[in-house]
Amino acid sequence: MFSNQTIAQNNNDTEVEYDEIDTQIEPEIEDRIYNVSTLRNQPEYPGGMRRFYMDIHKSFRVPEGLTGVYKVYVSFVIEIDGTMSDIKISRDPGHGIGAEAKRVLENIDKKWIVAKIDGEPVRSRHILPINIDYTR
Repeated sequence: MFSNQTIAQNNNDTEVEYDEIDTQIEPEIEDRIYNVSTLRNQPEYPGGMRRFYMDIHKSFRVPEGLTGVYKVYVSFVIEIDGTMSDIKISRDPGHGIGAEAKRVLENIDKKWIVAKIDGEPVRSRHILPINIDYTR
């Protein structure tokens, strides 16, 4: 936002004009995090979401003596380089399952194919359920 201001200097009554500039700056596009559901060109895990869940389950360590079916919700950001960051547990069923889900996600080394807007890579946030079945 710009506004034109005129001020008078006291010592010789000369008027000076200056432009006032709004210092609030929108974050650069690479700093924004888009909700994945709002993106037309969504990020993709190498091999698809089925492969993503398979990679999680093969690394998931079952806490000893635990049985049952559980669901943990995770949230993470896919960075413009395809890595995952800001991994959080949104809903934890307890029993160490949330901590284990976070550990597994932090150790995934595959890079996502990032979302794009107008051909430019953007950061995106995923919120996903992970179903854990300890009945087998």
